[in-house]
Amino acid sequence: MHFVLHHPRVEKNRCKIGLIKKPFIYHPLDTPVDSVFTSDIVFLVDSSANVSRVEFQLEKAFVRRLMTLLNVSPGGSRTSLITYGDQARVVFLFDIYLRKKALDNAVLNATFVGGGRRMDKAISTAEEAFKFALPQTPKLLILLSSGRQEPGAGRLDVVSQPLLSQGVRTCIISIGENIDYFEIRPAVERATDILKVVSFYDLESQVVPTATKIKSGSCC
Repeated sequence: MHFVLHHPRVEKNRCKIGLIKKPFIYHPLDTPVDSVFTSDIVFLVDSSANVSRVEFQLEKAFVRRLMTLLNVSPGGSRTSLITYGDQARVVFLFDIYLRKKALDNAVLNATFVGGGRRMDKAISTAEEAFKFALPQTPKLLILLSSGRQEPGAGRLDVVSQPLLSQGVRTCIISIGENIDYFEIRPAVERATDILKVVSFYDLESQVVPTATKIKSGSCC
């Protein structure tokens, strides 16, 4: 599989160069950052056609704040970001952004994909991204989704098995009422690894509870 990378600044020989166009709006955090928690984290963000541009911005704000609470920082957790619709697009890989402001801007400027929802392609791309993870570091996959897959998409139990067998912890953020629980359940180890959020507008209030569950091990 070949990555298509879409981000402002990149690691040598792996990426293309883009532009940062918009300022980032910071929000205060409700809980201190846990400097002990460390993981290599891949975020998969739903940008399929059923997600509006405003909802996509709300997802990215959620991801940015969650990255902070999960200690994404030099010497701490590392992260990769992938947006997906009918294709999966790698925005950046581990270690590309070492400064918080650059990381925030890269998340903010992640591009919308569109098309049908292909979680299977997103998970397969995450598997490739984890090849750049550190061998001895815990690995965490966080998938945001707001609906069912496109008809004809690959089965999630099949595409998720390589990650599960490698010990990658997977957490699904299920947004809204259009999720098919029986479709996504095989992608996680435990039922508690699926966190339900009522709507995109409730994502902000769920950042701290989500981070707390991940760090405590009650989710993922």
